[in-house]
Amino acid sequence: MSWCPPTTNLPSHCRRNHYSGFTNRTGFRTTQWIDLTFATHLLSFPIHSFARGQNLDSKIATPLDQRFEEVVTTEQDLRRVVGPANRWFTSKILRRLDRRCREFIAASPFVVVGSTDAFGMVDLSPKGDRAGFVRCLDDATLAIPDRRGNRRVDTFHNLLQNPGVGLIFFVPQQRETLRVAGRAMIVRDQGIRSAMVDDGRLPELAMVVGVEKAFFHCGKCITRSNLWNYEAYRAQAAE
Repeated sequence: MSWCPPTTNLPSHCRRNHYSGFTNRTGFRTTQWIDLTFATHLLSFPIHSFARGQNLDSKIATPLDQRFEEVVTTEQDLRRVVGPANRWFTSKILRRLDRRCREFIAASPFVVVGSTDAFGMVDLSPKGDRAGFVRCLDDATLAIPDRRGNRRVDTFHNLLQNPGVGLIFFVPQQRETLRVAGRAMIVRDQGIRSAMVDDGRLPELAMVVGVEKAFFHCGKCITRSNLWNYEAYRAQAAE
Protein backbone atom coordinates (compact mmCIF):
# COMPACT_ATOMS: atom_id res chain seq x y z
CA MET A 1 0.00 0.00 0.00
CA SER A 2 1.24 3.52 -0.70
CA TRP A 3 0.09 7.12 -0.77
CA CYS A 4 -0.96 8.33 -4.18
CA PRO A 5 -2.05 11.78 -5.41
CA PRO A 6 -5.53 12.37 -6.85
CA THR A 7 -6.13 11.01 -10.32
CA THR A 8 -8.47 13.72 -11.59
CA ASN A 9 -6.07 15.07 -14.20
CA LEU A 10 -4.32 11.85 -15.13
CA PRO A 11 -4.66 10.17 -18.52
CA SER A 12 -7.36 7.53 -18.75
CA HIS A 13 -4.85 4.66 -18.88
CA CYS A 14 -3.51 5.77 -15.49
CA ARG A 15 -6.96 6.15 -13.97
CA ARG A 16 -7.87 2.63 -15.00
CA ASN A 17 -5.02 1.27 -12.92
CA HIS A 18 -6.22 3.02 -9.79
CA TYR A 19 -8.15 1.05 -7.19
CA SER A 20 -10.60 2.90 -4.98
CA GLY A 21 -8.95 3.66 -1.66
CA PHE A 22 -10.08 2.55 1.75
CA THR A 23 -9.45 3.76 5.29
CA ASN A 24 -7.38 1.46 7.47
CA ARG A 25 -7.53 1.16 11.24
CA THR A 26 -5.09 4.04 11.77
CA GLY A 27 -7.38 6.43 9.89
CA PHE A 28 -5.08 6.95 6.89
CA ARG A 29 -6.50 6.50 3.44
CA THR A 30 -4.53 3.93 1.46
CA THR A 31 -4.51 3.22 -2.24
CA GLN A 32 -3.18 0.31 -4.27
CA TRP A 33 -1.66 0.30 -7.76
CA ILE A 34 -1.27 -2.60 -10.15
CA ASP A 35 1.51 -1.26 -12.39
CA LEU A 36 3.97 1.58 -12.84
CA THR A 37 2.08 3.68 -15.38
CA PHE A 38 1.19 6.32 -12.82
CA ALA A 39 4.78 6.53 -11.61
CA THR A 40 5.92 7.08 -15.19
CA HIS A 41 3.32 9.82 -15.65
CA LEU A 42 4.27 11.44 -12.34
CA LEU A 43 7.89 11.75 -13.40
CA SER A 44 6.81 13.87 -16.36
CA PHE A 45 5.80 16.75 -14.06
CA PRO A 46 8.47 19.45 -13.63
CA ILE A 47 10.12 19.37 -10.23
CA HIS A 48 9.55 23.09 -9.68
CA SER A 49 5.82 22.40 -9.36
CA PHE A 50 6.52 20.39 -6.21
CA ALA A 51 9.20 22.79 -4.94
CA ARG A 52 6.64 25.61 -4.86
CA GLY A 53 4.23 23.44 -2.88
CA GLN A 54 1.77 23.27 -5.77
CA ASN A 55 -0.64 20.51 -6.70
CA LEU A 56 0.04 18.27 -9.69
CA ASP A 57 -1.99 20.60 -11.90
CA SER A 58 -0.15 23.92 -11.45
CA LYS A 59 -2.75 25.76 -13.53
CA ILE A 60 -5.49 25.33 -10.94
CA ALA A 61 -3.40 25.22 -7.76
CA THR A 62 -2.96 28.30 -5.59
CA PRO A 63 0.65 29.12 -4.65
CA LEU A 64 1.31 28.36 -1.00
CA ASP A 65 2.12 31.96 -0.03
CA GLN A 66 -1.23 33.13 -1.40
CA ARG A 67 -3.37 30.67 0.56
CA PHE A 68 -2.89 32.33 3.95
CA GLU A 69 -3.51 35.84 5.22
CA GLU A 70 -1.12 36.11 8.18
CA VAL A 71 2.32 34.93 7.10
CA VAL A 72 5.39 35.58 9.26
CA THR A 73 8.17 36.83 6.98
CA THR A 74 10.66 38.65 9.23
CA GLU A 75 12.70 37.90 12.34
CA GLN A 76 11.03 40.85 14.06
CA ASP A 77 7.55 39.45 13.42
CA LEU A 78 8.64 36.02 14.61
CA ARG A 79 10.08 37.30 17.88
CA ARG A 80 6.99 39.43 18.47
CA VAL A 81 4.97 36.20 18.59
CA VAL A 82 7.30 33.74 20.35
CA GLY A 83 9.34 36.15 22.46
CA PRO A 84 13.12 36.19 22.97
CA ALA A 85 15.16 33.00 22.99
CA ASN A 86 15.72 31.41 26.39
CA ARG A 87 19.26 32.41 27.36
CA TRP A 88 19.70 29.33 29.53
CA PHE A 89 19.21 27.07 26.50
CA THR A 90 21.25 29.16 24.08
CA SER A 91 24.13 29.18 26.57
CA LYS A 92 24.22 25.37 26.39
CA ILE A 93 25.26 25.28 22.72
CA LEU A 94 28.63 23.57 22.39
CA ARG A 95 31.27 23.88 19.69
CA ARG A 96 32.70 20.47 20.51
CA LEU A 97 31.33 17.21 21.86
CA ASP A 98 31.71 16.99 25.62
CA ARG A 99 31.66 13.73 27.56
CA ARG A 100 27.89 13.73 27.93
CA CYS A 101 27.44 14.17 24.16
CA ARG A 102 29.85 11.35 23.39
CA GLU A 103 28.14 9.01 25.87
CA PHE A 104 24.74 9.82 24.36
CA ILE A 105 25.98 9.07 20.83
CA ALA A 106 27.52 5.79 22.04
CA ALA A 107 24.11 4.79 23.44
CA SER A 108 22.13 5.86 20.35
CA PRO A 109 20.90 3.25 17.84
CA PHE A 110 19.12 5.82 15.65
CA VAL A 111 19.97 9.16 14.05
CA VAL A 112 18.23 11.30 11.45
CA VAL A 113 20.53 13.08 8.98
CA GLY A 114 19.42 16.30 7.31
CA SER A 115 21.13 17.55 4.16
CA THR A 116 20.42 20.08 1.41
CA ASP A 117 21.14 20.10 -2.30
CA ALA A 118 22.41 23.05 -4.33
CA PHE A 119 18.84 24.29 -4.89
CA GLY A 120 17.87 24.31 -1.21
CA MET A 121 15.77 21.13 -1.33
CA VAL A 122 16.06 19.41 2.06
CA ASP A 123 16.34 15.66 2.59
CA LEU A 124 15.99 13.77 5.87
CA SER A 125 17.48 10.30 6.03
CA PRO A 126 17.07 7.92 9.00
CA LYS A 127 20.08 5.81 9.98
CA GLY A 128 19.84 2.95 12.43
CA ASP A 129 22.00 0.13 13.73
CA ARG A 130 23.27 -1.25 17.00
CA ALA A 131 23.84 1.37 19.68
CA GLY A 132 27.18 3.06 19.12
CA PHE A 133 27.26 2.56 15.35
CA VAL A 134 28.07 6.27 14.98
CA ARG A 135 31.68 6.68 16.09
CA CYS A 136 33.21 9.71 17.79
CA LEU A 137 36.68 9.93 16.26
CA ASP A 138 37.45 12.84 18.59
CA ASP A 139 35.55 15.67 20.26
CA ALA A 140 34.93 17.41 16.93
CA THR A 141 34.55 14.55 14.44
CA LEU A 142 31.90 11.87 13.88
CA ALA A 143 31.87 8.93 11.47
CA ILE A 144 28.66 7.26 10.25
CA PRO A 145 28.88 3.98 8.28
CA ASP A 146 26.82 3.54 5.13
CA ARG A 147 24.97 0.25 5.56
CA ARG A 148 23.54 -1.49 2.51
CA GLY A 149 19.98 -0.36 1.78
CA ASN A 150 18.03 0.93 -1.20
CA ARG A 151 21.15 2.60 -2.66
CA ARG A 152 19.38 5.91 -3.21
CA VAL A 153 22.28 7.67 -1.41
CA ASP A 154 20.30 10.92 -1.33
CA THR A 155 22.46 12.28 1.48
CA PHE A 156 25.67 11.55 -0.43
CA HIS A 157 24.30 13.21 -3.56
CA ASN A 158 23.57 16.31 -1.50
CA LEU A 159 27.00 16.32 0.16
CA LEU A 160 28.63 16.52 -3.25
CA GLN A 161 26.78 19.81 -3.73
CA ASN A 162 26.51 21.18 -0.18
CA PRO A 163 28.51 19.80 2.79
CA GLY A 164 26.23 21.22 5.49
CA VAL A 165 24.40 18.60 7.58
CA GLY A 166 22.24 18.41 10.68
CA LEU A 167 21.91 15.33 12.90
CA ILE A 168 19.48 14.44 15.66
CA PHE A 169 20.25 11.43 17.86
CA PHE A 170 17.65 9.40 19.74
CA VAL A 171 18.14 7.01 22.65
CA PRO A 172 15.18 4.78 23.61
CA GLN A 173 13.42 5.82 26.83
CA GLN A 174 15.35 9.10 26.96
CA ARG A 175 13.36 12.34 26.84
CA GLU A 176 16.13 14.51 25.46
CA THR A 177 17.62 14.28 21.99
CA LEU A 178 21.03 15.46 20.83
CA ARG A 179 21.29 17.83 17.89
CA VAL A 180 24.54 18.23 15.99
CA ALA A 181 25.35 20.47 13.03
CA GLY A 182 28.46 20.67 10.91
CA ARG A 183 30.03 19.92 7.55
CA ALA A 184 30.46 16.45 6.15
CA MET A 185 32.34 14.52 3.50
CA ILE A 186 32.24 11.02 2.01
CA VAL A 187 35.31 8.91 2.79
CA ARG A 188 36.63 5.42 2.04
CA ASP A 189 39.60 5.33 4.42
CA GLN A 190 40.25 1.70 5.33
CA GLY A 191 41.03 2.49 8.95
CA ILE A 192 37.70 4.21 9.54
CA ARG A 193 35.64 1.62 7.67
CA SER A 194 37.37 -1.30 9.39
CA ALA A 195 36.37 0.11 12.78
CA MET A 196 32.70 -0.03 11.74
CA VAL A 197 32.45 -3.64 10.53
CA ASP A 198 29.11 -5.22 11.48
CA ASP A 199 28.45 -8.97 11.22
CA GLY A 200 31.55 -9.27 9.08
CA ARG A 201 30.32 -6.63 6.62
CA LEU A 202 32.70 -3.80 5.80
CA PRO A 203 30.91 -0.57 4.83
CA GLU A 204 31.93 0.68 1.40
CA LEU A 205 31.52 4.31 2.41
CA ALA A 206 31.38 6.42 5.53
CA MET A 207 30.22 9.95 6.21
CA VAL A 208 32.60 11.98 8.36
CA VAL A 209 31.12 15.05 10.07
CA GLY A 210 33.16 17.96 11.37
CA VAL A 211 31.13 19.18 14.35
CA GLU A 212 30.45 22.91 14.52
CA LYS A 213 27.52 22.96 16.95
CA ALA A 214 25.92 20.53 19.40
CA PHE A 215 23.25 20.80 22.07
CA PHE A 216 20.66 18.73 23.89
CA HIS A 217 17.10 19.43 22.83
CA CYS A 218 14.33 19.82 25.40
CA GLY A 219 12.38 16.60 25.91
CA LYS A 220 8.88 18.12 25.86
CA CYS A 221 8.14 16.84 22.35
CA ILE A 222 9.07 13.29 23.37
CA THR A 223 6.85 13.53 26.44
CA ARG A 224 3.88 15.00 24.57
CA SER A 225 4.10 12.40 21.81
CA ASN A 226 4.39 9.42 24.19
CA LEU A 227 7.09 8.26 21.79
CA TRP A 228 8.51 5.63 24.13
CA ASN A 229 5.14 4.65 25.61
CA TYR A 230 4.07 1.81 23.33
CA GLU A 231 0.87 1.03 25.21
CA ALA A 232 -0.30 4.64 24.92
CA TYR A 233 0.44 4.56 21.20
CA ARG A 234 -1.55 1.36 20.70
CA ALA A 235 -4.52 2.81 22.57
CA GLN A 236 -4.43 5.99 20.49
CA ALA A 237 -4.11 4.10 17.19
CA ALA A 238 -7.11 1.94 18.07
CA GLU A 239 -9.42 4.93 18.62
